[in-house]
Amino acid sequence: MQTDNIKTIILCGGTGTRLKEETEFKPKPMVEIGGKPILWHIMKIYNHFGYKDFVLALGYKGTIIKDHFLRQKHYTSDIALNTKDGKVIAFDNDTPDNPTDDFNIIFSDTGLDTLHGERVLKLKKYITEDLFMVTYGDGVADIDINKLVEFHKNHGKIATITGVHPISRWGLVNTADDHTVTEFAQKPLLYDYVNGGFMVFNKEFFNYLKPGDMIEDALFRLIPQKQVMLYKHEGFWYGMDTYKDYLFLNDLWEKNPKWKIWANPNSKSKNILVTGGAGFIGSNLVNELIQKGHSVVVIDNLSSGRKENINPKAKFYEADVRDKKISEIFEKENPKIVFHLAAQPLVEDAYKNPFEAIETNVMGTVNILEICRQRKNIESIIVTSSDKAYGKSKELPYKEHFPLKGDHPYDASKSSADLIAQTYFSTYGMPVVITRFSNVFGPGDLNFSRIVPGIMESVIKNKELLIRSDGKSIREYTYVKDIVDGCIELASHKKNGGEAFNFGSENIFSVIDIIKKAEEILETKINYKIMNTEQNEIPEQYLDWTKAKEILNWKPKTSFEQGIKETYNWLKSKKIVL
Repeated sequence: MQTDNIKTIILCGGTGTRLKEETEFKPKPMVEIGGKPILWHIMKIYNHFGYKDFVLALGYKGTIIKDHFLRQKHYTSDIALNTKDGKVIAFDNDTPDNPTDDFNIIFSDTGLDTLHGERVLKLKKYITEDLFMVTYGDGVADIDINKLVEFHKNHGKIATITGVHPISRWGLVNTADDHTVTEFAQKPLLYDYVNGGFMVFNKEFFNYLKPGDMIEDALFRLIPQKQVMLYKHEGFWYGMDTYKDYLFLNDLWEKNPKWKIWANPNSKSKNILVTGGAGFIGSNLVNELIQKGHSVVVIDNLSSGRKENINPKAKFYEADVRDKKISEIFEKENPKIVFHLAAQPLVEDAYKNPFEAIETNVMGTVNILEICRQRKNIESIIVTSSDKAYGKSKELPYKEHFPLKGDHPYDASKSSADLIAQTYFSTYGMPVVITRFSNVFGPGDLNFSRIVPGIMESVIKNKELLIRSDGKSIREYTYVKDIVDGCIELASHKKNGGEAFNFGSENIFSVIDIIKKAEEILETKINYKIMNTEQNEIPEQYLDWTKAKEILNWKPKTSFEQGIKETYNWLKSKKIVL
């Protein structure tokens, strides 16, 4: 996993006075959870995602932290000692079930009473890369560090802090309108966000730090410049501030250590095959699967996908899903999960060349399903369909039980493939599930005939945006990473074979609305022209995704504004359309 050698500063210098039962003789980061210092737990979280370079900002009883890591090899390994010369040999006890820690650590004494902003400033000499991370030495979370770093890179600002929901230290009382008590909520998770650490900064952040600063002082200087972004972590987070917190985390370690992502039994690697893995959605899906530790095989004929989109850790076969010989790839790679995304993806191209679109989208799907049927060992098959499969409907929003009645070559091809996928479940009992997407946008989409990439190209190149429709057609726009999360979640729901799930958002706009919103978000004027050349266009279309919310516990997490900014920053950083 590429991590660009980003260093992580862990703040280890505080005295931990509210935890004096444990910190009288040791620094707070050395207080143990399950027999290991909380500092070790934090480092394991980062290390799980490939980040192993740490700078420890030491202060109170910092020598204890140094001693722990300096002697760790001898304490955790079998050793041989020669009593005459004092020579010690440590044997390698590394096993798959108990791997030896692989950390690179810089220990730096940043002062006993130094505030944590100044501690970071004192470590500037050790930060040679463009980015670095900072976190507190007393908080753990099941956070995805790679997603955090990607979020920071995409938005292009100086600072990212992670927002988490704290657990209230007091029970809350809920009442009805007439003041009748309806519920005692015992220490609920609070709705608001607090800074939970796990911060990412550009090196420029040092310019905003001063001696005597807290980190928040520098953030306050950046906020008026709109240079601070919040990464919203909706999962587990807990800070160890008091003795009760210490007891709670140790109890949780024995029962369900949610932050122990480095040994998550539910994240075992699987062989996964993705057709269309060089395309827009497919490449985002492949990246996420690899990030989760899976082995991924990609089949793509590169007719619309790009080879450079393919994650270098994926195994790539340039092949067409219509070709029956791809059964040999299945035989060789033995996938357990199949995501079928390969398709002719553009409505306008299907109108110009219906035969190829229908053959690819329908017979390509049949070929994949038939290969899976013959293998009889596939655990899950996810066939990606589209909102276009519903065709035109007077009733909105579209629900999964609505008839599929596409009457445009592209729409009909998606309707047909969708029905055929359902047939393979009902006839052969195969573990097939179907996704129906709304319009998807985000990093990786280079089809500039689509409205969002077209807007980005227009802004970056300062060129006229040509609108094929009359600008009034209404669609639903969902960010690609939310779509990917839904697909992956769906693969684990084996009880829903033969069913379809809509994936959408609350971003329901006309084409003109999209342009106006992009102008506000990107703070620029977009020059556009209505061509009105679209053929057989569906006037209004958006999905009801209640089913995915209730059964899969899925919902889109990315706001339209955030998605537009990340897409724009991605295109600019890639210099693809400059």
